[in-house]
Amino acid sequence: MTTAKRLAKTTTILMIISLISKVLGFARESIIAYYFGGGMEAEAYFMANSVPGLIFATLSASISTTFIPMYTNLLIKDGRDDANRFANNIINIIGILSCVLLILGLVLSPRLVSLLAPGFSGELYDLTTQLTRILFIGSVFSMIASILTGILRSNDKFYGPAMTGFVINFIVISGTVLFSGKYGIYALTVASLLATILQTFMMMALVRDRYTYKPIVDFSDPLIKNLLLLIVPVLIGSGISQINRIVDKALASNLELGSISAINYSSRLVGFVDGIFTSTVMIVIYPFFSQMSARENYKDLNSYISRSINMFTMVMIPITMITIFYSTDIVTIVFKRGEFGAKDVSLTSFSLIFLAIGFLPYATRQVFNRAFYSMQDTKTSMINGAVAVTTNVVVDFMLIKSLRVGGLSLATSISYIASNIFYILAWRRAMNCSIKDILDFKTLGKLSISFVLFTALIWFLHARGVHLFIATFIGGVIYVGLLWKTGIEELKIFATYMKKRFSFR
Repeated sequence: MTTAKRLAKTTTILMIISLISKVLGFARESIIAYYFGGGMEAEAYFMANSVPGLIFATLSASISTTFIPMYTNLLIKDGRDDANRFANNIINIIGILSCVLLILGLVLSPRLVSLLAPGFSGELYDLTTQLTRILFIGSVFSMIASILTGILRSNDKFYGPAMTGFVINFIVISGTVLFSGKYGIYALTVASLLATILQTFMMMALVRDRYTYKPIVDFSDPLIKNLLLLIVPVLIGSGISQINRIVDKALASNLELGSISAINYSSRLVGFVDGIFTSTVMIVIYPFFSQMSARENYKDLNSYISRSINMFTMVMIPITMITIFYSTDIVTIVFKRGEFGAKDVSLTSFSLIFLAIGFLPYATRQVFNRAFYSMQDTKTSMINGAVAVTTNVVVDFMLIKSLRVGGLSLATSISYIASNIFYILAWRRAMNCSIKDILDFKTLGKLSISFVLFTALIWFLHARGVHLFIATFIGGVIYVGLLWKTGIEELKIFATYMKKRFSFR
């Protein structure tokens, strides 16, 4: 099977797994909304999730991102033994570091909550501090899980990590339904902690045939020094991205009650799109980017970047416009029940409209992000993160008075656009190529025409009161017909693959 067909097959299976997992994720978020709505407990829980995330999620993402190309390079050039020795050293060092950070986090939680949620006080502040301490414990396990996931993906093992989402969602749903009546938000918090711990043990079981744990700790290893040199810019860049979210929630803590929940719930809906499509594609493509960079095959790397941008543009056009026009319907269907009332629908749908503008810019940003990381160039992504967060914060303060929670969401989308402009220019300099080598203007032009026609169609259907599902079906059929008629090659490649290879024989 060729690389392209193997990518298509793996991506298709992962999309199916992700779709099912995200449906369960939707059920989880709907249940959280049912029991807690946008009230005080929900505000405390969502902010508490953000506090350890600023430290651990940033560190975890940075290590995982730099680990995959280094581990892949060792696999290709030096063999599995050397690659796994490196992995063991990383896991043990990260374990020690995580324990130190955990102790600091438990002690400093009150100060962190005060800093990151300045609008919180009294009972809301105390509850957020208590939940933060519980969630800090789970962050240690998530750090180890991220390295094990990197080992699996570097060995072209994608399905196992994707399947863990089923178990995580099941635990959170069960804990919330069975125990929230008695323990309130603590039931959800403890269930989230248990799900994270179980995910780590599942990863340990999945990786056994490719990796054997050994208690190696060698701070003098040149590979560790190289990783540290690479990780510092990534850490700063990832930290800056986390700061974006923290700044949004910190500002939202000074708005009406429910604003933080609105940002969280609308972000979960955005995450549905990201999890099914963007993240799935990048999970598969990133190791191949790393392999092409290791072999210095930059022509094919440019080709993959161009095709990825075309594919994301083709898919995100209809999703964006349907989300913008039918945001209230989407939020109502998914969340409106129990404690999640009309005010919560209004705040969340307003936030969702502006976040939807960033669907495509976020996806293409991820393509360039992974391309630079695959070349072990982490400085460019760090600078890009600084551009994004500066844009986000400036626009936050420009729009928060007029658009309130919508202004915070729009600032996020605008920051993705600024990030893409920077990345395109940076990649052009790094590869010494023209913009036409990475952007297929002919295909993008055809897609722009389809975008205008599709937008007009969805506007018409929405104005006539056509139901969301019917409008999506009618719009989808006509949109695919437009793409086929204008000769979009990515659609024809996908259609041919689905016709000949869906049986995966």
